[in-house]
Amino acid sequence: MSAVFSFSRARRASLLAAWNLRGGVHLSAFVGAFVGAAAVVLYGLRSYAFNDYEFETLAAAQRLLAGDLSGFLERLSAYGGATLLQAPAMLAGAALGGEGTYAAHQDLSAYRASAAPGLVLSAVLAMVLVRRLRLGEGALAAGWAFVTAALVVGSPVAVLAAEAGHPEEALVVALALAAVLLAAADRPLLAAALVGLAAAAKPWALIAVPVVLCATADRRTLLRQLVVCAVAGGALLAPILAAQHGHRDVAAPLQSTTAGIFKPDNLFWFAGERNPRWSATPQARQGGVQVHDARPEDKIFAQRLEPSWVGRVSHPAIVLAAVVLALIYLRRRPPADRGDDLLLLLAAVCWWRCLLDSWNASYYAFGAVGALVAWQAWRGRPPILGLVLALAVWVMFRVLPGDVFTPDRHTAVYLAWAVPAGILMVARLLAPERVGGLAGRVGRPLVGRLPTLARIAGAPAR
Repeated sequence: MSAVFSFSRARRASLLAAWNLRGGVHLSAFVGAFVGAAAVVLYGLRSYAFNDYEFETLAAAQRLLAGDLSGFLERLSAYGGATLLQAPAMLAGAALGGEGTYAAHQDLSAYRASAAPGLVLSAVLAMVLVRRLRLGEGALAAGWAFVTAALVVGSPVAVLAAEAGHPEEALVVALALAAVLLAAADRPLLAAALVGLAAAAKPWALIAVPVVLCATADRRTLLRQLVVCAVAGGALLAPILAAQHGHRDVAAPLQSTTAGIFKPDNLFWFAGERNPRWSATPQARQGGVQVHDARPEDKIFAQRLEPSWVGRVSHPAIVLAAVVLALIYLRRRPPADRGDDLLLLLAAVCWWRCLLDSWNASYYAFGAVGALVAWQAWRGRPPILGLVLALAVWVMFRVLPGDVFTPDRHTAVYLAWAVPAGILMVARLLAPERVGGLAGRVGRPLVGRLPTLARIAGAPAR
């Protein structure tokens, strides 16, 4: 028996020694990225039945697989730019199924393959961020490398996005993160091109444009960035607008109103009047969190009715908030100190987008979670805040039962922690010394009492 125990100790020591190699950290990151991608594909992309992909993208994808490029472009949705970027992967995915497969099988293969560009780019970003972690080279560093890569590629919010029928969300978030990282690394024109592609791929990414521009102090470079951003985005949208001209509203990819859709979990929810037809039955409660308020006969499922002004204000308010926050950031932070927290600025504007969007859904937090994870990793710290935020969103939208929480109660609980989280991001962004000092005063006693937990979190024990 003693020989067995001694062998176990020796074996454990040899394993730990192996992990001391830097290659072990990189291997852990690779495994984490693979696990994240597997979670997205196996859990989030099992089927497109009854999700947004079926209703918004499937018709265009079917024309693409049939070789009808014109029909594909004509049927693209408001985020058709992202679908256009995914088109080569969709064709490759359908081709791998073989010519003799059923059309439905090809549709499903194309749907799953459409996630490949976003997953690959996210995996590349994960490896870049893992190299920035400053946690040594032991088992602890390998563990956080695994967690960081898994969160960047396949966080719980990424799974929610895929499950909702939006595999393109990973690509748009990855483009925005890459643009901000390049801007912080003093690659302004390449950063502008990527953020232009992101904004053209999906309009919400417009809020990343002022974040990228914040890294530039020279006016001439700023003008060049604006031109490159417009050219990159215009090049992606041009074939879509040309194909849709005369067939339907050519401004569809640039939709700016939310009229007709009113969901809970945003700052505008309680401005809506109570619906007299709403029923408190379990069926209504389950549907009330995500039901569209489009037809009069369906309004029994909407606890509140959208005020007429909300649809006109919500999306412009998001863009305005991003611009204002970026301008305040420019005034409060010196040029030499702006690059360090650009990712936190992106996280803040993405999070306030969730709070100000009357369409807010579970996967809207994808950008905020990704940016927060990247910000902590870029500063050499383990992504604890990003992990906590991802789990909080998962619990809020997946765990809390709809038959217990009415839309009003769900929104109240959500705003109770989401608003303080947004305020804390802005406070850390604009007054880092004060927030850092407060965190230090709160954290020092915990570090002294819980040295093991502090070491796991990457803080030095005292």
